[in-house]
Formats: sequence, C-alpha cells, structure tokens
Amino acid sequence: MSSKTKSKKPKKPHPTHVEKGTEIAHPDGFKIAVSIVQACFLLSLTVLATNLLESCISPVYGSLAAHQYHDRLIISAILVAGLTHRWWNGSSRSWAQVLAVLLLSVPSAVFYLVRFSGTLGPRLGPLITGLVSTVPVTLISAIAACKRRGLRNSNVSSSNVNRQWTSYEIITNLAFLASITRHWFSDLLQQWMREYISNSNLISYYLLALFQAFLFPSNYLLFAALPVLHTVFYTAHIPSSYADRLLNATLHDHGYSLVARQESVTGYISVLDNVKDGFRVMRCDHSLLGGEWHPPPGKKSGLREPVYAIFVMLEAVRLVESAVGPPAAVDDKGQENALVIGLGIGTTPSALIAHGISTTILEIDPVVHDFAT
Repeated sequence: MSSKTKSKKPKKPHPTHVEKGTEIAHPDGFKIAVSIVQACFLLSLTVLATNLLESCISPVYGSLAAHQYHDRLIISAILVAGLTHRWWNGSSRSWAQVLAVLLLSVPSAVFYLVRFSGTLGPRLGPLITGLVSTVPVTLISAIAACKRRGLRNSNVSSSNVNRQWTSYEIITNLAFLASITRHWFSDLLQQWMREYISNSNLISYYLLALFQAFLFPSNYLLFAALPVLHTVFYTAHIPSSYADRLLNATLHDHGYSLVARQESVTGYISVLDNVKDGFRVMRCDHSLLGGEWHPPPGKKSGLREPVYAIFVMLEAVRLVESAVGPPAAVDDKGQENALVIGLGIGTTPSALIAHGISTTILEIDPVVHDFAT
C-alpha cells in the first residue's frame, strides 16, 4: 500500500432541516406580508357579507335568534379550513373564484329556507340557515386565505410538527380577524353603506359579492345567473314597487296590508294594517313596537286607542306626587316636563302632550320617528 493518502474533497453542505429534493421555497418578508394582507382582506370581505345576509333573516326569526349561532359557525368553519386546507387541491385564486359564485348564489337558498321558518322554529331555523349560508362561504374563504403563497410556503421545515404549528397559527389569526371584523367593523360598514349607497342589506350584500366577482372573474360566474335572477324577481327583500306588490300578495292572505317599510339602524321597520280587525301596527324585525285601533267610520278621535293597554297605563306617571317638596318634573315657571326615551308609535308622548305637559322625546332610529309622526 502506498504511504500517500488521497486528499478528500470537502463535502458541500446541504440545506439544514430539508431533505434532498424536498427544499421549500421561502418567500421574503415582503411577499409574506402581502399574502397576509390579501388573506385578511379576503376573509374580512366574506365575514362582512355573511353579517349582511344574517340581517336579512332577522325579520323572520328576530335579531337575537338570527345571531345566536353566527359566531360559532364562523369560528368552526375557520377551524376546519385551517386543519384541512392541505388536503384540498387548487390554488388560492381558484378557491376565491368558487367563493364569488357561492356568494352570489347563497341568498336564493336562504330565502327558500325562510318559507319553512314556521316548521323549523327559532332555534333550528337559524342553525340550518347558517349551515347552508355562513359555513360554506366562510370555509371556502378560509381555505383560499390559507392557500395564499406566502402563508402556504412560509414553513421553515417540512416536518409534521412545524406544519401543524403553522396550521394552528393560521387558525388563531384568522379566527381573531373574523371576530374583530364582525364586532368592530361590520356595524360601521353597514352604517356607511346605508348612508351613502343603499338602505337595503341585501343590495349591500350583492355589492360585496359583485366586488368579489370583479376581483376574481371566471366562467363559473355563469352558474350564479339563475340564483341571482331568482332572488331579484321572487323575493321581497329588495326595495321596489314590484317587491311591495309581491309582499302584499302574501300579506293579503293573512289579512294584512303593507303601508310602509324601510331598513334602518335598529332593524327592518315596517308598518302594517290589519284589514280584518281594523288596527295598524309598527314592527322592528320580529318585534312589535306598538299599534292603534282605527276609529270607526265617521267618528273623529283626537287620541286613538292603542292595541296594548300598558301604553295607556304609562300615562299615569303624570299623577305621581312627590312625598317631599314640589315634583321634580315641574320647572321654575310651574310647567310640568316629561322625558320619553323611545318613541315607538307615539302613544305615551301624545297623551302627555295632550295634557299640556312639555315632553321631550329621545329616539335613536330616524325611520321610527318618520313613520310614527
């Protein structure tokens, strides 16, 4: 054997934590930041749209019943998307295109389920409606957000531990974002759209859905044409003379007639006449604000009789006498004063004013004030 030893060439270092042939592309910080912003925008847009659609069913089940499952359904859909987004094929853009089609199609299914509200009831009805509307769109939106390139490839390792940790991070951040969007920004957006664009929650919803379709156009949007046409021509939630006639055709079968309606800050305000028994009521979503009987033909009445006797009893507050000193409701000139918080249909303040009491009314909903006066 030769005494000379061959010099060994130094081995090239391999990338740490990455097996040969499985190296993962690591985007830089700017690309990750852009992907995070895009994912947040995509999910926020969907959460805002589901809130608007939820407001459309409040007149059916009431605002409390319509809201009782909404948060849990959104968080559950995000949880499922965060844990399973690696199982689904397709890019973030393709899932966003599917989301655009679904957002345009969901109202048609929701308003079909509303027909069975009497059978489903206030507990099962909102739950099934949410499973049909809120869960699918939130799930697809969260999958599209998770598949953004910066989030998908931001793992520092291909090990299962790091992949699982990244999924939990995505779930936590998206759930936190959805909660902030729903409870902080949703009301502000609805108020802004109601003031500058439309009073209708359904029209605002479709504007957001069309914006999503504009950002992610595809030929699949043709499948949403029929559901959109069905919603426009066969539901009464879009304010128009045609929708009013459609709504009255249904109300007449139950002995009612629509006088006026408008969506406002406290909900869906409507005024209805009972043509059979002869009274008029004002409703906010699923609650009755009050009503009054129509006077018999040929009889004039200064103050009409309310359908709820309690409103007449509230007038008795003017008979209260102070045990010590003059009544606090009397000013220096001897004028009695009253403060009424909540106008309703105006029964109590009208009675106080009729007795010469200077009455101040505080009402936060301008539509309630317009309809009552």
